Amino acid sequence: MVKDSMQQMHAKYAKHLDGKLNELTAVLTRVEHLHEEIQEFRQWEDEEDASKIDSFLQEALQKKLKIEATIEDTISELNQKRQNDERLFSEFSESIHQQVRWSVEAIESCLQKSDIRRKKLLDGKLSELKIVLHELKKFA
Repeated sequence: MVKDSMQQMHAKYAKHLDGKLNELTAVLTRVEHLHEEIQEFRQWEDEEDASKIDSFLQEALQKKLKIEATIEDTISELNQKRQNDERLFSEFSESIHQQVRWSVEAIESCLQKSDIRRKKLLDGKLSELKIVLHELKKFA
């Protein structure tokens, strides 16, 4: 159950990351297409317009670099969260295993004590029965 929960959490992180990556990829693709279109228009524009286009291209490149950095940061953060979740799950799992071992040991101890008490009780009843049978033999 805990493992399923951890897997669901990892799936959620992966889905979140996929969504972000898809959004950012779409933006990057659009920026690249605009960049190509602008370069085509640039051939027909005069010098003044070319400087505006250069400025726009530089700005688009800056945005692209920021988006790529954001993607890398997001991937790194999600990987750290995944590693932390795996570590926590491992620690939790070991704790559960230890508690199960202690519980089994406690149950075995109780069963042994119960067996000893039951044997003593049966031995006592057997002794009483022998005494009663011995007394019955006297009357027979």
